[in-house]
Amino acid sequence: MSASTFTKFGQRAKNRLKEQVPTPSTLWRYKVRAWLKQWPERLLRKTSLAKLVEAQVQARTQALFRQANYDTLTHLPNRNYFTATLEDTLTRAENEDAAFALLFLDLDGFKPVNDTYGHAAGDELLRLVAARLVASVREDDFVARLGGDEFVILLRDLVDEDIIQTISKRLIHEVSRPYWVDGRAVQVSTSVGIAEFPSDGKTAAQVMERADQALYAAKHRGRKQFCFYRDVASDAKVAPDHLQTHFEVDVEHQKFIPCFRRVEPLSAAEDTFMRMNVRWQDAPIENDWYEGWQPLLARSQWSTSMGLWMVETAAWYLAQWRSPSTGCSVPLDTALLLQESVADLLAQRVESYGAKPEQLILSVDIDAVNRLDLKAVEVLDALKKKGFKLRLQGFGSRTIEPALFAHLQIDYLAINWVDALRFAGQLEKRLRWLEGLVAWGHALGARVLVDDLDDVEALQAMQAIGVDAVEGAVIECYHPGEESQAA
Repeated sequence: MSASTFTKFGQRAKNRLKEQVPTPSTLWRYKVRAWLKQWPERLLRKTSLAKLVEAQVQARTQALFRQANYDTLTHLPNRNYFTATLEDTLTRAENEDAAFALLFLDLDGFKPVNDTYGHAAGDELLRLVAARLVASVREDDFVARLGGDEFVILLRDLVDEDIIQTISKRLIHEVSRPYWVDGRAVQVSTSVGIAEFPSDGKTAAQVMERADQALYAAKHRGRKQFCFYRDVASDAKVAPDHLQTHFEVDVEHQKFIPCFRRVEPLSAAEDTFMRMNVRWQDAPIENDWYEGWQPLLARSQWSTSMGLWMVETAAWYLAQWRSPSTGCSVPLDTALLLQESVADLLAQRVESYGAKPEQLILSVDIDAVNRLDLKAVEVLDALKKKGFKLRLQGFGSRTIEPALFAHLQIDYLAINWVDALRFAGQLEKRLRWLEGLVAWGHALGARVLVDDLDDVEALQAMQAIGVDAVEGAVIECYHPGEESQAA
């Protein structure tokens, strides 16, 4: 190769190398091209990151909302969410001239399940109850848990009372079916209190309070009942809130009089004893005896002290009559059944007045036994061991679970003759109905008495069908304590 040729080759290579070295302008072009190639990928990456952040924020917001507004156990709306929803529903109903109903429920028999089988079983039972409540109402209705075993249901856009009754009956039926919890069958029931807007209240607080009052009235009637607030209000001559205040003022001023009447045996083997009842002087309600004002007592601060006073009063009169063979039946208020060591307390109080527990026949209402369930069995068993006799009021006219009844050691089953009229009507039918109850009571080892008897013709037939004792106007009316003498 000649020198000139080599020189030309070298110059050509040098020029080529020079073209490959980027200048500032070419370097910028390279960067732009590279960025444009990577732009879709980078844009997609940034968009995905933004969506991920937004999704996380939404999830966190939803989690915080659920935490603040939903019950962690049943996953139903909680009290806070319900309160806000009730206010919104009320405002919308006012603006649209619409109506709605509020249903207040709690469980009968839940506490014994919780105490007997543990809190885990109780929690599982509440979850199952919540599922049945949701399944029993319409899609637009609102179900919430207030706490414990209390639930509320908003029936929105309602004008038809038949729908409210149908839903209430369905709720009671579904909740009262047996549950399978922790490998065992358990059973509870429910009662329903109903308040309607706008007829029962103009504010959310009023509607809630009225539904609660209706629930209490439903429970007082027995298990598996529903009650409208208007039915509660119509029972009183004054408004319920004023009535409660009136009652408590009269308790403070001791406007309650113990009265007695004789319970007449229908066989020589039975002993005569007295029955004590307490009358509210100048009461603004139709039934001024204990049975009529007991719901007011239960909502007052005086329930325990008044319950003790009634038992002590009966013991005092027994001591005054100085007749060891005379007994006295006295109401045992539900509040006392909830007290610790109440059997020891009552035995001590009775003996301090010079009477004996064996002389006292403690009358417990069948609805109280239903509400307290196994707790009632436990307390009544303790009272029996102290020597007290037991009387079950409301037998035949109100229901009680057979399994629960089998655990009770009852001395007297009291059948109300007025209730017999409601169930059977004509005298002949009432006596047949009564005869069946007498046979059942005797089979359980209890004596059967009929109270509030006012029919002389019926009295003559009582002994023939096996009634053990009777009381009422046909035997003797109530007399104030100072006018009463031992039977």
